Amino acid sequence: MFTLISILLALCSSSLCGTAQNVRSIPKHILLGAASSAFQVEGAWNIDGKTESIADHLVHTQKCYAKDCSNADVAANSYYMYKRDVEMLRELGVDFYRFSLSWTRILPTGFPDKVNEAGVQYYSNLIDELLKYKIQPVVTIFHWDLPQKLQQLGGWTNPHIVNWYGDFARVAFSLFGDRVKYWITINEPHQLCHYGYGSPYIPPAMNLTGEADYLCSKNVLLAHARGYHIYDKEFRLWQEGMIFITINAEWFEPESEHDYEAAIDANQFWWGLYTHPILSRSGDYPEIVKHRIAVMSTKQGLLRSRLPELSSEEINYIRGTTDILGLNHYTSYLAYRNASTEEYYGNITGPSFEYDNIPVFITENGFGNSGALIDDDRVLYYRGYLSAMLDAICDGSHIVGYTTWSLMDSFEWPNGYSITVAFCLTLVVVCGGYSRHGSRRLPDDLLLGAATASYQIEGAWDADGKSENIFDYAIHNQPCYAIDCSNGDVAANSYYLYKRDVEMLRELGVNFYRFSLSWTRLFPTSFTDKINKAGVEYYNNLIDELLKNNIQPVVTLFHWDMPQKLQQLGGWLNNNIVDWFGDYAEAVFVLFGDRVKYWITVNEPFQICEFGYGNAILIPALNLTGEADYICTKNLLLAHARAYHVYDELFRSKQDGIIFITISTEWFEPADNSNIEAANDANQFWWGIYAHPIFSKHGDYPRIIKERVALKSRVQGLPRSRLPELSPDEIKYIHGSSDLFGLNHYSSAIAYRNASTYYYYSSFTGPSHDADAGYMSYKPPEWKIGESDRTMYAPWGFSKILAYIRNVYNNVPVFITENGFASHGGLVDDDRVTYYRGYISAMLDAIDEGSYIIGYTAWSLMDNFEWWNGYRENYGLYEVDFNDTSRPRTPRKSAFFLIVIFIAFVICKRTPRKVRRLPDGLLLGKTENIYDHLTHTDPCFAVDCSNGDVAANSYHFYKRDIEMLRELGVDFYRFSISWTRILPTSFPDTINQAGVDYYNKLIDELLMYNIQPVVTIFHWDLPQKLQELGGWTNPQIVEWYGNYARVIFSLFGDRVQHWVTINEPQQICQWGYGSSELAPALNLSGEADYMCVKNLLLGHARAYHIYDEEFRPIQDGTIFISISCDWYEPAMGPVCSSNIFQTRRLP
Repeated sequence: MFTLISILLALCSSSLCGTAQNVRSIPKHILLGAASSAFQVEGAWNIDGKTESIADHLVHTQKCYAKDCSNADVAANSYYMYKRDVEMLRELGVDFYRFSLSWTRILPTGFPDKVNEAGVQYYSNLIDELLKYKIQPVVTIFHWDLPQKLQQLGGWTNPHIVNWYGDFARVAFSLFGDRVKYWITINEPHQLCHYGYGSPYIPPAMNLTGEADYLCSKNVLLAHARGYHIYDKEFRLWQEGMIFITINAEWFEPESEHDYEAAIDANQFWWGLYTHPILSRSGDYPEIVKHRIAVMSTKQGLLRSRLPELSSEEINYIRGTTDILGLNHYTSYLAYRNASTEEYYGNITGPSFEYDNIPVFITENGFGNSGALIDDDRVLYYRGYLSAMLDAICDGSHIVGYTTWSLMDSFEWPNGYSITVAFCLTLVVVCGGYSRHGSRRLPDDLLLGAATASYQIEGAWDADGKSENIFDYAIHNQPCYAIDCSNGDVAANSYYLYKRDVEMLRELGVNFYRFSLSWTRLFPTSFTDKINKAGVEYYNNLIDELLKNNIQPVVTLFHWDMPQKLQQLGGWLNNNIVDWFGDYAEAVFVLFGDRVKYWITVNEPFQICEFGYGNAILIPALNLTGEADYICTKNLLLAHARAYHVYDELFRSKQDGIIFITISTEWFEPADNSNIEAANDANQFWWGIYAHPIFSKHGDYPRIIKERVALKSRVQGLPRSRLPELSPDEIKYIHGSSDLFGLNHYSSAIAYRNASTYYYYSSFTGPSHDADAGYMSYKPPEWKIGESDRTMYAPWGFSKILAYIRNVYNNVPVFITENGFASHGGLVDDDRVTYYRGYISAMLDAIDEGSYIIGYTAWSLMDNFEWWNGYRENYGLYEVDFNDTSRPRTPRKSAFFLIVIFIAFVICKRTPRKVRRLPDGLLLGKTENIYDHLTHTDPCFAVDCSNGDVAANSYHFYKRDIEMLRELGVDFYRFSISWTRILPTSFPDTINQAGVDYYNKLIDELLMYNIQPVVTIFHWDLPQKLQELGGWTNPQIVEWYGNYARVIFSLFGDRVQHWVTINEPQQICQWGYGSSELAPALNLSGEADYMCVKNLLLGHARAYHIYDEEFRPIQDGTIFISISCDWYEPAMGPVCSSNIFQTRRLP
């Protein structure tokens, strides 16, 4: 962006219009600025009350809509970083900043019945920040991100959009007009209509060319004019601003002297379609556009032009509705028309513009590339285009402003982030923090994810057959075990909210999700004699939901929540736990191993044994240090090995997964050179006791541990070491029993051993793990960067642990399964951001030095029950409100930081998923109706997850149907016509002969047996194509339905004497548009249903009058509507009269 400053400086001198060799200056009156748009930069797509826009909907339902499979859920994160954006504008020295408003951030319902205060506050803050630095806001009211709710009503194809847009504009003027002096009504109507409604390039990607795009064009022009007139009449007098439309105008130059007319037509169809109605003296569409579309429509057999006519009142309403012309321009084309183009377009069945030198505000001009900081091509582009602008000024053009697109890299619609400046370069790097090498990229094959554990998040502690684990039991019997006297009975309620959890993972852009299984949720007796189906279903649902979103499950078998029943039998102190755990693991592999490829046997054995059995920090809180902890250690290692061998011998060959243990590692650094041995002993007693038996060359416990415990045991008069010996067979069984080194790491410590240490531990007469180790440690206060003492900041320790594993354990592959930072709450967690930046950078240092790291996991996905700290300490990337029963999750600043790392990494490094589509031309004959669409996109719309793809197969069995009617002895058979079987394009330009033949044969077969056909023209199965245009909420449906009915009367009316126009309008409107019980399942009660009612009544009446006036005299039939009537009887009793009144009001 400093390119703009450079160009402006290069162009500055005292001369404007000199020779080509002169350096020229930009006139002082021209405003200079930069631009962006809401969806492309803001992110926070569902934050603080914002609802879904069509762009949100498209990128979430078509994951690879953008060619790099990205989305704008976070984008440039300007919702949170607007102050930095303003800083950049100040650095550029601009006069103004052009940005757009997110309709759904301000009006979450799409209508002004509800104004979202958080959205208003955001834009107010941005505007105030701009004005504080004398930067003028230039505000675009609409830049393509229509509310999805309004799109379900047809969006820009529905004439009601004119009022809806006007209402939104009025709200915007009221909220911000006291400070905004430049308003843009709509950005780039050609792109909006042609690329959004006529093709699949931008949202809503309807791809209904030559139909929806022209409907859109008319409504956009009227909506723009509505916004203009509202401002002009209600606000201009006291706000004293200006308002205009911005049109994208690519210039089409004739390829040769024979192509002059082709170039004129190209310019008219591209942008004259919008400028001519507003800026020309006569108004209306360009004559050539009207003529060509009308001719083509006639050739296609249509009754009227596909370009909706502008009435004389509409022409006058639109003409002159812009104070200046907003102009976006990027490039030009050569246009031609020859025999091949005439033949090509003819077979499809389905002068300079002078506007009185109106002032022009160039609202976008810019250059796209694939990313780099040295963008010489962009410099060349700006130099050339600014020079061309100066040429135009010298020739007399009245230019008032110039805007570079864009202030920053952003989501560039179907190109995602693939054509923006250095997006991958700037986001994938880890900058600042602890780094010896500056900015680095993440390795290509590094997996990125987030983690939780069952007891800490699931809740539902006794729901659906789950039995008691040791934490349930202990906390219910000791309610203030946690410092805040809380428990995990509900926790984050993930048992019920797992789909939201997966949504958050999608938002983060992770490759995997690490979670643990609750032993007692799966096996309530603790043994495999009884499997709890509800528990299995929960984990199946979670796993399937993850895989549906291309997120791999990384499953921990045991994360501390031992069944209470087994604890009563001794828990990890009972040798039988090896068999019990092995049985449990085997059953789990059977249940989930077909989909789970990463298994963790046990999480953090040191914490289990030392904190749970040797101390009272964790449950079961036995506090038998130097005894129970060592027994636990041996049994846990053997149980882990048992699970490993069960998987390796019985499941690996067919499930093809990997299995490993996760060890918590603090790095102990010597206080000085005299304490190297103390630090080594600390590392061995903390985590080497578990790593060494598995990963060292020879296995067994570290020698120093065996020696020190044996010596202390002898001093205490014991006949043998308190550390249970591993037999040669056990050493061999444990050794190598992990495919990877699962590593949890949070912080480091300084270790020392001196005279005071010896003196302190000499007073310990009984067994003690700490006395056995014989060291002391501390964490310097300068390591503290936040509120919590639990996760001190020492990222260099992370690098040292990884180096130790590389050097001592033969560089075994490492999967970092937890790394995170504790805080005391709050969404702005800058300390956590600092922590992640430093620790990820330290990991990259280790990778650079040769460490083999395959995955990195942030702890934790969300706030959860943090054991003895309850909910006082928070590790979540998402904050959970534990005071709200719905347990809402809100992303913290750190989440957005990691999104930048994770999603940018995916964008830059991952191969996009292939999107499969049907071959062109495959869909012949009948096309998709709204029920086809609904049951295919929501396979369990029906309670039995069925659909009507085959149904009773009457298309092929109609003769058998008539046999049944004959057997019944009926007088008539009422059936309905499939709109899409007769008119596959939804319109009468194409009639499907196969569909006509089917109904002809059915009617003729009925009449052969004296059974009268009673034909319903419409029985709920609207063409999906028309639903995408709003269906029964779009007033155009009246004409579409009338045209369809006319075709039906023409085809079959010579034999059909009884017509039903529409079946059950109440069900169509109330259940299909006002709820989700019937297709199209809009669920917009009190809005869409009422629009439907009006249009349906008019549609019925249209068909009636067509039949009555055009067909009844010759066909002599009857036509009527069919209404479903449930009778509501007043409840009898003392309030009878009021009940009668209420009953009369029921539909």
